[in-house]
Amino acid sequence: MGPSRRLGVRRRAALARLVALTAVALIAACSGSDDVDRADATPTPDIAVSAPAESASAPAADAQASPAAGPADSTITGSDYAFDAGDVAAGDTVGFVNESDVEAHEMVVMRVTDDAVTLEDIQQLLAEDTEGPPPDFLEEAGFAFAMPGETAPQTVTMEQGRYLLLCFIPQNAPPELVAEMMESSEPPSLPSEVGPPHVALGMVDLIDVE
Repeated sequence: MGPSRRLGVRRRAALARLVALTAVALIAACSGSDDVDRADATPTPDIAVSAPAESASAPAADAQASPAAGPADSTITGSDYAFDAGDVAAGDTVGFVNESDVEAHEMVVMRVTDDAVTLEDIQQLLAEDTEGPPPDFLEEAGFAFAMPGETAPQTVTMEQGRYLLLCFIPQNAPPELVAEMMESSEPPSLPSEVGPPHVALGMVDLIDVE
C-alpha cells in the first residue's frame, strides 16, 4: 500500500471516529460521546454510504486518486455547502478547489455503478438510520481535501461513468484540526459547537462524466 493510500485509510478511520465523537456521524464505526453538547446539533443520519469503507482495497480502476496534483483538465469547486462540477469529460484529471473562506472541505468520490440510481435515491439512503457497508452500487473512487481558499494537493482522474461527490467534514470544525486529523490515526478534540457533516447540509452531488 503506497503512502497516499495509507493516508486515505487513516483519514477515513480518523474521520469516522471524529464524527461519531461529535454525535454527527453518518457512519457507526464508533459510539458517540455523551459529553458533547447536542442541543443545537441538527439531527443527522447514521449510514455508511457517507464514507468509503475502511479497507485497503484498491480504488476503482476507472477513477484514480493521485497523491500530487498535476495539471488539471477540469476543476470541481466546493463551497459552503455545495459542489460545482462544471464540465468534466471522460479521461479528465480533475482538481478540487475550496472556495470557502472559513471551512475545510473534501471531495469524496464514489462511482455509482447502477444507472437507475438517482440523487434522490442517495438522499433517501442518507436520511435512513442504517448501519453497515456502503451499498453494492457504490465503489470507492478517490478523494481530495483542501483548506479554506486553497487547491487540493490531490487530483482524481475520471473515466466515463456516474460519480457521487460528498463532503462529510463536520460544520464549524476548525480547519487546522481537520488537517491534523488527515495526518493522524487519532482524532483531535473538537469544540462542542461543531455541527452536522457538510453532506447533511447539501454538499452532495451526482455527476455524469461522458
